[in-house]
Order: sequence, then C-alpha cells, then structure tokens
Amino acid sequence: MTRLSKLGCALLAVVLVLGVTFGAFASDWPSKPITMVIGWSAGGGSDVTARLVFPYVEKILGQKIIIVNKPGAGGEISFSELARSKPDGYYF
Repeated sequence: MTRLSKLGCALLAVVLVLGVTFGAFASDWPSKPITMVIGWSAGGGSDVTARLVFPYVEKILGQKIIIVNKPGAGGEISFSELARSKPDGYYF
C-alpha cells in the first residue's frame, strides 16, 4: 500500500466514525443535566482535567455537567455504577 492510499483509508475511517457518531444523537439532546462519573478521587489528574475542560463543554451543549467522583477498587466502583445506570445518554 502506498502512503497516499494509507492516508486515504485513514481519512475515510475518520469520516465514517464521525458520521455515525453525529447521527446517533437526537436533535433534542441534551435536555437535562449530564452526570460524568470519574473513577478516581477528587484533586487527581482526571478530576482537575474534567473540571477545567467541562465548563467549555457546558457552554457548547447548553446544559450543566455534574462531575461525580467514585474512587476505589481501581475504578471498579465507578464502572459498576455506570453499568447499573439507565442507558439514556445522560450518565457517563
């Protein structure tokens, strides 16, 4: 495979993934606050990054993002809570 054909395949893959992702959201999403679960304790790198980035995401989406820290068991506590949550797109 030539370099150009590899680049073309990569670009096609990106376009397909973005097309599927953007088409998956309903036009009225989000209509209520979004909850983001972080599997590490408050003050850690993931928490600080989320709290720095999500104010900008809130402006774009027009909804509040609630950050919840659920540390413990190497992230298993937060993963278990996410698995039990309602799959409505408002709990990440």
